[in-house]
Amino acid sequence: GSGSADYFYIQQFKQDPASGDIYITGPFWYKGSALVRVNGANGNVVWSKAYTSMDGERSFGLDIKPNEIRLFDKTSYSTTTWEVIRRINKATGDTIQSKFFRNDDTAAPRLQLLGSDRLKVMDNGHYMISGGCIGGAATYGWDHITPLYQAAVKELERNLNFVKAYAFKNSIERN
Repeated sequence: GSGSADYFYIQQFKQDPASGDIYITGPFWYKGSALVRVNGANGNVVWSKAYTSMDGERSFGLDIKPNEIRLFDKTSYSTTTWEVIRRINKATGDTIQSKFFRNDDTAAPRLQLLGSDRLKVMDNGHYMISGGCIGGAATYGWDHITPLYQAAVKELERNLNFVKAYAFKNSIERN
């Protein structure tokens, strides 16, 4: 699509090594991420689903497991953002579980994760999520002197529980 309400772009696609099927994900301009399963042998769409929870959902990563897909999204409501991780049934596209991690000024680091290179599955099976905070520009607090967090890295273990996070400040230029 090319209008603001239907605007969709592909953020990431991955092939399932077991079945050969291809999974394609991307956000809509407003309210939602899509996940499409395409048969790798004939190109037919097996299923196509949209997922939404709040405003401005943006998918940024996929992890393919034997019986499920893990879809990583960033979503927001008002001034608060969350990472949303959905466990999705590979056969049907239905949501098995959704897990939310809140990011705001009181629960730093605040991430705005836009880009398909922001999710990394580490050798130990943990997930590394990284991104720029508050748009990635040199941003300052209410006093216009104190630098706010500009970039962050978060680690989740394979069962999607929080492990640790680091945030970085830069008072000179952009990160």
